[in-house]
Amino acid sequence: MVTKRLVARAFVAWELKLPEVLTPQEYRENAKKDHSSSLLTPREEVPDPKTLSDWVDEDQGKIHYHPISDDSPYSFLKAQCTPPQRISPGTS
Repeated sequence: MVTKRLVARAFVAWELKLPEVLTPQEYRENAKKDHSSSLLTPREEVPDPKTLSDWVDEDQGKIHYHPISDDSPYSFLKAQCTPPQRISPGTS
C-alpha cells in the first residue's frame, strides 16, 4: 500500500514537472555560486564587500563608501538603516 502511494506521488511530481528538492549542501553550493556570479561586472570581478576594510564614513556616520580601486568605475555603498515601525491605531 505504501509503495503504491509513493509511486503515485512520484508520478504526479513527474507529470507536474516539479523541481527537485535540494539537500542543504546543494543549497549552500548554489548560494555560493550565485554570490560569486553577483561579483562579476562587464569590466572586472569586484571583491566581496564583506571582506573589505577601510570603509569611508560620511558626516553622520550612517552611510559608508568604499572605492574598489583607483582604476575601477565601481564602488560600494552601505548604510545603517532603521526598519520602519508600524504604529497600531487605537493604542494610547
